[in-house]
Amino acid sequence: RGDVIECISHYSSHATSIEADERYCHVLHKRAHESNGRWSSICDTFSGSLTKIPPAEVFFAWVPPDLDVAFLFALRELQSRGSVPKTAKFLLGFDTKQPGEAELLHALSVVAESVTAIDYDERVAKPQGVYVQLENRMYGTFHIAQFDTWRLDVARLENI
Repeated sequence: RGDVIECISHYSSHATSIEADERYCHVLHKRAHESNGRWSSICDTFSGSLTKIPPAEVFFAWVPPDLDVAFLFALRELQSRGSVPKTAKFLLGFDTKQPGEAELLHALSVVAESVTAIDYDERVAKPQGVYVQLENRMYGTFHIAQFDTWRLDVARLENI
């Protein structure tokens, strides 16, 4: 819970999580407090009407596939309102072992600026007692698709 934002916070000057689920957001607030200021957490829905917007050059999301395109439209809306710089990039994460993510990555790759594959293997660090069912998620290839949402041909997203 909060592992991705914790990792990102070690490679950025500051990171902020935006979480819609209030129950999960409390967990993130606690972890953010324990990060000694590396990252913070906002309890809200990432949408075009978001009002508490952290200043950022890069936005990252790893969400269920049915939200990816909506998030691209939301960032575009925030840019058109002037709430987010037009130069901001949007990175979407894909675990292609998860249902629907490989297909959506393939569909979105035609409008992405780039797609980077990152191999990972956390099995050597597996704590005692980790469920066998989780082992399949402890190694593989994670994909990051980068989008310049301001220049994005949104008409190409309509049918995705």
